[in-house]
Amino acid sequence: MNGEVAEAIALVAHGNAFLAGLTRPVELTDGNSAFRWVGAARFGESTTTRAWFEALRDAGARRLELVLPGAKRLFAGFSNAVPAAIRVEPRGELWTARWELIDPRPADGRIWSVVHERREAPPETSAPPTLPGATAELRAVLAEVETVARRDDFLAGFAGAFRTAAAQLDDRKPTPPYPDLLPDGGYTIEARRLLAASGHAWVFGGMGSWNDVTFGDKAVQADYERVSELLWRAILDGLRAAVNAFDGDRVD
Repeated sequence: MNGEVAEAIALVAHGNAFLAGLTRPVELTDGNSAFRWVGAARFGESTTTRAWFEALRDAGARRLELVLPGAKRLFAGFSNAVPAAIRVEPRGELWTARWELIDPRPADGRIWSVVHERREAPPETSAPPTLPGATAELRAVLAEVETVARRDDFLAGFAGAFRTAAAQLDDRKPTPPYPDLLPDGGYTIEARRLLAASGHAWVFGGMGSWNDVTFGDKAVQADYERVSELLWRAILDGLRAAVNAFDGDRVD
């Protein structure tokens, strides 16, 4: 899964748990896996996730939602190319992130500085994905894309990822690639399964990824492009539907 998207998911999920009163405000930069490469983070005037969550609460925020505006799969291997934003309700604002390399690069691998900025949120132009709908969509696409993958030697290397993702949709203990994206409470098993499956199905990136292939046969290329776009959309819908399915009354 793209690390920038993972960071936004962790912020939404753990922020919602705090706003709903399920947890104390947590400092995600200290140990959450989505922040493993982040050396510094800023949220407006706040320099910690704990302070930002508290500032949102004090300003009247009740809920956070993940937004993925205009993300395109061919750019998935580049920084700042898969915009993951956080909508704050009911305040009508959007927080976006800008990732920059720290120079010189730290030896501990925490090479990124992330600046989150507040702006006005544009209105939703389409209905958000639902948990049942996104789950059914991803399940169907995974079956189709695995079939296409097995027709080519290079793409066949991704078949295992698709099988793993599909298995997560029925797993009793689903585990996303970033294992602590979600807090202990607030999410059903269906939401956890969908998040894990979407994360494991993410095969997009730069060199050596699912994106890094072209075919001389126009018909084969067209089929590859078709299923790639279906998979991309299913993953984005799955991530959004899963993390936005937070239920503050759920404590298990």
